Amino acid sequence: MNLLVKTCNYERMNVQRIVARGVVLLGVLVCGVAVLGAFAEMGYTARTPIAYARTAAVPLVIAVVIFRVGLYFEVLAAALLVVGAVGVAIWGVVAGWESGSWVAMAILVMGPMLLSGVLYWLAAQTQMVCSLDEAK
Repeated sequence: MNLLVKTCNYERMNVQRIVARGVVLLGVLVCGVAVLGAFAEMGYTARTPIAYARTAAVPLVIAVVIFRVGLYFEVLAAALLVVGAVGVAIWGVVAGWESGSWVAMAILVMGPMLLSGVLYWLAAQTQMVCSLDEAK
């Protein structure tokens, strides 16, 4: 199976869209659980539960926005996901993560972001080819 063939294949395009959206929705779910899990921290520090939830809600809002953008503008969603993955890597360098943190973030955050970005981009390319075929 050659993914970069310049032929119209609606089935492949739809699978790419479904998987990309599913991975982003999985990220929304994980971020939502993180917001709820933020309330477990309140007994250990002096911060309020709302402060923890607000901090954890930032990735949730970003994931929801990327999902909504991906419904209509796949190339923009792909670019946002790739830029986000690079941003996470820069954050890791600045924060001085240890190797375990790098592995966890690469598997749980950067990998799915890059996977979704590539799938959104491939679906957009296939859509463009299909649109050109229909115009003929």
